[in-house]
Amino acid sequence: MSEHSPFPPHVPIRDGQSQQAPLDRSASVLLKDRYRVLTPLSCRASADTFFAIDEDKPTQTFCVIRSHPLKVALSRESLIRWEQLSRHPHIPHLLASFDRDDRQYLVQAYVMGQNAEQSLAQSGAWRERQIRKLLDDVLPVLSELHDRHLVHRDIKPQNLIRRQADDRWILVDFGSLHCTAVPGMTSNWAGSAEYAAPEQLQGHPVPSSDLYSLGIVCLHLLTSAPPFELYDDKNDVWNWRDRCRFPVSAQLGRILDRMVAREVPNRYPSAKAILKDLHGFDITPLFAPMLLVRPALLILLAISFGSSALQSLWNARSTPSPLDTQTRVPETAVLSRELPVNTLVEGTGVVWSVAVSPDGRSIVIGKANGSVEIRQFSRACLNEDCPPQVSFAAHTDPVWSVAVSPDNRTLATASEDKTIKLWDFQTGELIATWDGYSGEVYDIAFSPDGRVLASASEDGTVKLWDATRSRHSQRSKPLHTLTRHRAAVTSIDFSDNGRVLATASKDGTVKLWDFQTGKYLKTLVDLDVPIWSVAVSPDGQMVATGSGDTTVRLWDMGNGRRLRVFTEHSKIVQSLAFSPMAVSSSVGTGYVLASADPTGTVFLLHSESGSFVRLKPHAGWLDLAFSPDGTKLWSGGFDSAVKWLDWQAEIER
Repeated sequence: MSEHSPFPPHVPIRDGQSQQAPLDRSASVLLKDRYRVLTPLSCRASADTFFAIDEDKPTQTFCVIRSHPLKVALSRESLIRWEQLSRHPHIPHLLASFDRDDRQYLVQAYVMGQNAEQSLAQSGAWRERQIRKLLDDVLPVLSELHDRHLVHRDIKPQNLIRRQADDRWILVDFGSLHCTAVPGMTSNWAGSAEYAAPEQLQGHPVPSSDLYSLGIVCLHLLTSAPPFELYDDKNDVWNWRDRCRFPVSAQLGRILDRMVAREVPNRYPSAKAILKDLHGFDITPLFAPMLLVRPALLILLAISFGSSALQSLWNARSTPSPLDTQTRVPETAVLSRELPVNTLVEGTGVVWSVAVSPDGRSIVIGKANGSVEIRQFSRACLNEDCPPQVSFAAHTDPVWSVAVSPDNRTLATASEDKTIKLWDFQTGELIATWDGYSGEVYDIAFSPDGRVLASASEDGTVKLWDATRSRHSQRSKPLHTLTRHRAAVTSIDFSDNGRVLATASKDGTVKLWDFQTGKYLKTLVDLDVPIWSVAVSPDGQMVATGSGDTTVRLWDMGNGRRLRVFTEHSKIVQSLAFSPMAVSSSVGTGYVLASADPTGTVFLLHSESGSFVRLKPHAGWLDLAFSPDGTKLWSGGFDSAVKWLDWQAEIER
């Protein structure tokens, strides 16, 4: 912010007004001997809105003041409920309310950012992912509002601001609030006619009126067309699909159609109901059947993990979505007995990374103190403390990633110290040191044939190294440096059955490359949130992503279509691993995807059925790796423990 201008970036100025120097303070209005009006934001017959500054605050805080005639003033009940809601982190605080000269003044916290209308003008029509983020951010706020019997009544693009501090969409301007809890309270007309629901225009707003307005906003953002142009009054329908610049899934289309239904009974009853459908399984054809895993698989998991682990019980989603027209399938009984998670080692230092040797006999452990241990797997070590087979100081800083070559000869380690080191897997002898990074090296992986080692760095690059030369040259230059990401590259994975390398980044994208030539193939995923982890299914048909919004997503590797969204995690999803073998379910055969977050929680998700089991083997951040035969899932955590889960059993096929 310039020290000569009090305007923060993106102050929304009304149409036709330039962003110029504010009114001279000696001439501008001072309200309540405290709030200095700087410039108008909007002027309407019903209300005026001003950008102001709170001169009582030592920091001279910016605020927004709305003024309207007392005849349309907010009721005391509405103000009290709004003040209570102001504790919500995503609702602008009501700082003050007062009357002056037959007008009511509402002082609200200023939200710095660009509004949706400005975004549309700057970047053009929105994509589906942008609409989904808007709904994900705003619907929980509407749910809070409606639970307190409040209706916003003025949802429009100008009142949706993408907050600069955290990129979250914030609903602003609560000056038209209506309380539905007070018997006999009448409603003056409020809002913007283009976005207002029919019953609201008639003076009878209800909570679903806000859902209608939000739906109309989405149609406007998808098409760039004014709402009045999209409505066919002769046939009483919204014709918006043909006006979209980018494809919209059938699932989202059905959701929007129901949001903008003209008759209240045909609309969603609540914001929660929309969120439930929004995060349902997106599948073609239009309706997704209920999915249940086979009883044998449930029994297998119960036996392997114990009843305490079945807190989510391969969740069969027993309550069908309103979009689901199939008959509900009865829940499957589960037989279980206790079998604790096995601990290989604990208390020897914080673990950041784990890998299993291709022969399945050894576990590699990368630690926060820069050391590496190679431990041979033995059930005898469950009853006694077994020393590591090999242990050595590998780096000066934490070891973020470890990988073993397919021939079991070479161990690669990557560190915060911005280097990759190669070691003799049997002896721990240093073979080579590769550097040249300007940031930490977050992840490494060998190609299926072992000829290429890929590395992902904080500096936004991916380097491909000739792993076959490692034993002949202490120093080496990368074969290719891949530079299309705009932020740190957090995770990489090879396709086992092809020449494809998938790279994930904090820029929200997953990009695909031909790792033999270094050629860029395409951007498979483009999200609005950082992606922390990526995994490619063993058959090369799916890509899984774990992101900063606590979500796991499955994608079709061929066409980029999103196959599934999983939202059970409570923190960022920083580790993913596919089971090497497929598992049968009543829906079909699919892979089990293990995902982990920094709370120490692990979910096992069946890729085909969507059923899952939850367990908590650690108390903090952890890394995951399946054994090559798929019978064990290994985990190493910030709690200084390395554990394994044995889920081998007979599976009904």
